[in-house]
Amino acid sequence: FSAWVWWSITSDPDEQTVLSLDPDADYLELFMNDFEITRMDDTGMPRYTLSGKRLEKYRQAEESYIDMPVFLLMQQNRWRLSARKAEVNDKEETIRLIDDVVMKQIETEPAIVITTQSIMIDTRTQIAQTQDAVKITQGGSELNGIGMVYNNLSSEMELSSEVNGFFQRAP
Repeated sequence: FSAWVWWSITSDPDEQTVLSLDPDADYLELFMNDFEITRMDDTGMPRYTLSGKRLEKYRQAEESYIDMPVFLLMQQNRWRLSARKAEVNDKEETIRLIDDVVMKQIETEPAIVITTQSIMIDTRTQIAQTQDAVKITQGGSELNGIGMVYNNLSSEMELSSEVNGFFQRAP
């Protein structure tokens, strides 16, 4: 052992194998565990918060990846969105929630709850959209369809196709 230590400190470094990063290699550039991020609007008011179990950003990827994301829209109609995974694109200012997406309106009783498998949110325009099947419930009422566009600023929702459901009259 002592001979190896002596050799390692006295040998010519040009003869040693030097560990270096491949400039073309993709590697984990940033990660956070149990995090929460708040994005402010131009007036200094919270626009949204994003939290999760783990965030990872790879050097060559435009997106950051999140496990167990929770996204809170803080303006106009307030919504809480959760999923198993998310992809965040800072350049495009979008968040794509993936797998078991639940979008629940906050501060409304009975709350509107939307479930789907994926949804893309443009955080600038506050437009959420999906091409997947959606189920929308509020109290005892239910709507189902394929594809949805929801504009949070105007409170307008459009289901794209195969729409069916029922409304339960309020007591």
